[in-house]
Amino acid sequence: MDSGLVADATLAQSLAQVQHLWAAREAAELGKAIGPRSNYDIGLPLARMDEFASICKATLSAEIPGCESIYFGHIADGNLHLVAWMPGQSLETQPKCTIDRIVYGLVRKMDGSISAEHGIGTSKKQWLGHARSEQEIALMRKLKAALDPDNLLNPGKIL
Repeated sequence: MDSGLVADATLAQSLAQVQHLWAAREAAELGKAIGPRSNYDIGLPLARMDEFASICKATLSAEIPGCESIYFGHIADGNLHLVAWMPGQSLETQPKCTIDRIVYGLVRKMDGSISAEHGIGTSKKQWLGHARSEQEIALMRKLKAALDPDNLLNPGKIL
């Protein structure tokens, strides 16, 4: 903040404030407030956070009329959460696919990660190549084979 990199932030000064901040975060029930939505947990270089949010918001609203999005998270460690939705509408397959393409395409352009803290999971499987090179994925496969030669742990999930 002293260097001007952060314009506004809340820093807990006590354990009670930490607990209060976590309680506020956990109490935020976006689902009830906005309905169907797409949630993202991405990692980005700190210097590109604002650029990503600005471009992503503009691109989503330009390519998907009526699409809204918000950006939040523990940004100091490169973790950005993004929620996108279309007020009063469900996210049918096509808008969800378009949102994924926009979000993960920008993540790739900005040298980010498609998952900052929650893992890849099956829903991000097709996007793994946006954050990892073919060589990195090959190494992941080798490590998986070495650590789990009988393929007992999450068979067929990612690698």
